[in-house]
Parts: sequence; structure tokens; C-alpha cells
Amino acid sequence: MSQLDQDLTARDGVPLAATVFTPKAPLRGVVQINSATGAPRQYYRRFAAWLSTQGFEVVTYDYRGVGGSLRGDIREAPGHVRDWGEQDAAGVLDAILARRPDTPVFVVGHSIGGQLVGLCDNAAAYAAFVGVAAQSGYWRLWEEPRREQLRRALFETEPALIAEHGYLPGSRLGMADLPAGIARSWNHWRRSPDYVVDDAGRPLREHFHAFAAPMTFLRFPDDPTAPAANVQALMDFYAHAPRREVVIDPAAEGLAEIGHFGFFRETCAGLWPRVLEAMGAP
Repeated sequence: MSQLDQDLTARDGVPLAATVFTPKAPLRGVVQINSATGAPRQYYRRFAAWLSTQGFEVVTYDYRGVGGSLRGDIREAPGHVRDWGEQDAAGVLDAILARRPDTPVFVVGHSIGGQLVGLCDNAAAYAAFVGVAAQSGYWRLWEEPRREQLRRALFETEPALIAEHGYLPGSRLGMADLPAGIARSWNHWRRSPDYVVDDAGRPLREHFHAFAAPMTFLRFPDDPTAPAANVQALMDFYAHAPRREVVIDPAAEGLAEIGHFGFFRETCAGLWPRVLEAMGAP
């Protein structure tokens, strides 16, 4: 297996830091990994390396304004959360298709990474989708006390922090730092019952509804960030695709926890073959 760091190009020309894991064995397919909000691509390296040992080329990358794709001062970084799907994820898929035109391409979307697929106008190229803790982020879908915590974050804490610092210092809130434009637009999404919306609040569903490949959503009962109602809400966005939910209980698997980020840690490596099963890979 070889591992190569390189820049890929978003649809609008923005350079995106990426890592390509290429197997030595005969190639079975390509897997694009769409990260969670602000999660650096390196977080997925062990999972990506394992997939490569199974015969898959794997592409991990950083969205604009995040990780290696942040070039310069975060306070000056432009962007809208829609760009992560329409420009970044779609551009990475363009690059994969150009490099491997006759190879099946799969997508693993972690958290917001599962949402962004529905913003890609080329998503019909995916052979299958696997969502890991992928969910709608509309704040009222959570139950109390989490709902009240989110209300305060969305309507009070986040706007105040952005105004004070010129970006969202997410590390103070247990998440990643985000450029102001991306943070404000993501905040706007999370306030809306339709979640993925344009600036006027109209739902963006064209490519969600056009998606028709098999979809598997992995949900973990101990994940407070992607509870059942939120996962179901995102599944409903992909109204015309064959969808199924697979619930993985950590206790039943002999694990202390999985949560929102645990699936990609080595402690959960025994669960990784579930992704191959979900992809229906040859």
C-alpha cells in the first residue's frame, strides 16, 4: 500500500489537501471519505489504510477552511457550508472519476459528510453510500436537555464568538475552528427544519432526490450527536434511494463505547468489515 499527499481541486479552483491510499493488490474500487464537520483527514488514516489492504484505493481530503486546506489566516478564509458539497466533495469525485474512469466508486460519509453527498450534481456516479453517524442537524430534533444546549449555542454562543473573533473558535465548544462564512451558514442550516437550505431558507433537495444508489446508515445508540430521529430525518432527504439503517450497539460488540467519532478508531477496527458489507463491493 502506498500513501501519497497531494492537492486536489474543488470545482471552483480552490486547492484541497488530500491523501490517496493505493493498494498493491488488484483494485476492487475507490472509496471517497467525506469527513465530519472540521475533522482533519488524518483522523481517518487508519481506517483508510485498512480499506486499502482490502483492495480499495481511498481518498481522504480536507474541506476548504479546514486542516491542510486552510491556506492563510482563518479570519480571511471565505466560504459557505454549501461549498463543502457543491464544490469540494463534487470536485474530489471529479478527480477520482478522471483517474479511475472504469472503477466503481463508493462514498463513506461521516456526520456532515453524509449530508454533502446530496449537494453533489455528480453523485449518480457513486456505486453505493455508507453513512457513519450521518444525520440531520436541525436543533429541534434532539430531546432535552440537549435541545436547550443547542438552542443556546446556535442563537447566543456561536454568533457572539464569531463576532468577537472573526471566526468560530469551535475548540471552545468541543468542535473544530471554522471560518466565519462557513460557521454562519452552517448555523443557518441548523436553525431550519429543512436543514440543508439556501440563504433564503428554501430546501435544497434536487440532488438528494436524484440519488438512487444503495444507502446504508450506521447508527450507534450511544451517539448523542446522531440519535435515531436525526438519522431518520437525513434518510428521508434521499427519498428515492434504497435505504437501510444498521444499528450497532457497542455493548453487543464488546466495546465500551462508539459514540460519534469512535467508529474510525482502532478500538472499533472489528466493525470496519461492516462497511464492505454495506458497500456490496465485488
